Amino acid sequence: MVRLPKVGRRARLLEALVTATVVAGAVVGPVPGSAAAPAGSAFPAALAAPTVRWASVSGSGAHTCAVRVDHSLWCWGQNVAGQLGDGTTTRRLARVRVVASARWVSVAAGGWHTCGIRTDGSLWCWGANNLGQLGDGTTTQRLVPVRIGASARWVSVVTGRWHTCGIRTDRSLWCWGGNYSGQLGTDRGGAVDTPGQVGAGTEWIGVSAGTLRTCGIRSDHSLWCWGDGMDGSAERATHLVRVGTVRDWTSVSVGLYHICAIRSDRSLWCWGSNYSGQLGIGGRRSTQTPIPAPTRVGRARDWTTVSAGGEHTCAARAGRGLWCWGSNIAGQLGDGTAIQRYLPVRVGAETTWTGVATSMVMVLVPLDDEPIDLTGRTCGIRGDGTLWCWGHNGNGELGDGTTISPGTAPAPGRVGTDANWAQVSVGRPHTCAVRTTHTLWCWGHNGGGELGDGTTADRRVPVRVGTDANWASVSTGDGFTCAVRTTHTLWCWGHNEVGQLGDGTDISRRAPVRIGTDANWASVSAGSLGGCAVRTTHTVWCWGHGISNWYRDGTTLRVLTAMVRIGTEADWASVSAGETRACGIRRDRSLWCWPTHGPRADLVPARVGAEADWASVSVGSGHTCAVRTTHTLWCWGGNEVGQLGDGTTRSRPAPVRVGTDANWAGVSVGADRTCAVRTTHTLWCWGDRSSGGLFWLTGRAGRRTPGRVGTGADWASVAVAVAADHETGPGPSCAVRRDHTLWCWGWNGYGQLGYAISVLRRVV
Repeated sequence: MVRLPKVGRRARLLEALVTATVVAGAVVGPVPGSAAAPAGSAFPAALAAPTVRWASVSGSGAHTCAVRVDHSLWCWGQNVAGQLGDGTTTRRLARVRVVASARWVSVAAGGWHTCGIRTDGSLWCWGANNLGQLGDGTTTQRLVPVRIGASARWVSVVTGRWHTCGIRTDRSLWCWGGNYSGQLGTDRGGAVDTPGQVGAGTEWIGVSAGTLRTCGIRSDHSLWCWGDGMDGSAERATHLVRVGTVRDWTSVSVGLYHICAIRSDRSLWCWGSNYSGQLGIGGRRSTQTPIPAPTRVGRARDWTTVSAGGEHTCAARAGRGLWCWGSNIAGQLGDGTAIQRYLPVRVGAETTWTGVATSMVMVLVPLDDEPIDLTGRTCGIRGDGTLWCWGHNGNGELGDGTTISPGTAPAPGRVGTDANWAQVSVGRPHTCAVRTTHTLWCWGHNGGGELGDGTTADRRVPVRVGTDANWASVSTGDGFTCAVRTTHTLWCWGHNEVGQLGDGTDISRRAPVRIGTDANWASVSAGSLGGCAVRTTHTVWCWGHGISNWYRDGTTLRVLTAMVRIGTEADWASVSAGETRACGIRRDRSLWCWPTHGPRADLVPARVGAEADWASVSVGSGHTCAVRTTHTLWCWGGNEVGQLGDGTTRSRPAPVRVGTDANWAGVSVGADRTCAVRTTHTLWCWGDRSSGGLFWLTGRAGRRTPGRVGTGADWASVAVAVAADHETGPGPSCAVRRDHTLWCWGWNGYGQLGYAISVLRRVV
């Protein structure tokens, strides 16, 4: 018996597995006020004559099930509770058939359980059953389908996280499973392990089950909901509550904290939480108060089907394609980005979709009580019967035989055809590089003007920064960029709210702005929210919040927007700025580090060990690595996912040697990841390999010792993204080969890889 987590509320980490079953119907066309699909995005086309045609699909957060037109049922993904129905608890990266001899008409994938209806009208369920959600009169986990009762009159079934509901041929509605929020429509608390009728009426034509709430449509087309009031209602309702007074609702879909429904005029309405824009009504989140009443999405009157997920929503329009909006951290909107959308954005150019299903695995509820959909996913069926999925794929939910999420390149891919790249730097979430011609190029996210092209438009391929050809080096931070020219002048641009540009202001810049009037800058290092630089006079200077210092002026705590000198020494050779600290090597090859937060008096370098043979150093978010002149590699700091490379996950307060090899040439440190090049010109990486790079949310350990990247032996240098967070995901890694070609891999939510990769995955 699998042990499932206890029920929690919004004040803690919540694994919410929301199910939405596909409703057949055509789909597509710009909604007034909607965002268009980004230019240059790659959306695969369906084959002209598919050999496999799918009828319906349903996806929970961690597994997916779908019925083919030949009435065969297939499931894939996580299987910890037997929810795939194949008699095991083994995770499946590719589809497995559920009872080969059975003929199915529909399926509903829930939290850790699944239910389906066969062609004879019988209902079958399998998987987790701790709250009686299977409805077989027990709380026994089932690894294969078990029939629910003797009735052969079931016409539809839906599954929530802990409960199940179904409608019979006489239009009676039945629910069972967990009822701690009243989602069964009765005040009987606890678990109900057999189907219980909701009311005495036989007038139900549709139902949708969410995590803590259920909604249904009656034959008079009135809409009713019951359960937890997280969608904006005043309180939890164990009885049925009517939504408004209109009698023209045709379909409804319940998400985690929001609900969407279509009316008979084909207009679309949503209400509830809008933290991530999942209502599709525009406007940024300005309040924590949910919208309690149905609010219209755009002005279109051609919506055919809608699916409300965790923190995103997708809906199809007749002949005008599939549209999605809301949270997009896992690429669940299918628009080729990881940009949150407050208005519908179209998924590719396909015009006809017959159904869509949205889902998610996990929601983080931080201190401000704002949920974030980390691992959402969407699946849809096109008019030609092909099935496509996109978004999170950590458990093989996309059914393509991998756990690689769309929008992610697992191996280095070449950036363009040029072979004149000299140096690259990866920020969050953008990338910049200098060519051997001394021209500067940037790509990726550009919300603060960090690409330096005078705009705030994202770029999925490299765009040149100005027309100058005198750039010597570049360093990218969190939404800003700094670079040194061959004239030894220092220039920065991008976000500047906390003084990360070092120009003495908090004004963001869309194009390079010169920092001061000095022309004696040798190198610069951009950290998370500030930077450090070395002058030709061998002095070190830092600035910004996070790579700078806070200091007290009376009782006021202010961030320093201008540069401050670190120490009084004038013998610095190099510096590396991280998220909360910086390190530098002096000309005598001693290594020194200092914090970048705290009062000004705290910004005093402290020596690392007594050795005086350090060649280079790289500082990340929580750990640091350095190479000695002996070509040995040493790391220290946080080690939750093995980013120190010493074979453990134990944090180290002092440098520990990485292996026994003495052939390391250079190292680059990011958030929870490390990459390094050896003197043999081979490339090695270790640390975080989890979905989204978010170990602190997923709990997945990464590679604890160096692992070789590919088989090439011609790598010259490598750069790892400076940091990662829950909104932008992990940044990629990029490396330059000895032939001056540039290669990038990893997450590509904002196009920071510099080349197009597939977004949608076909299930074949």
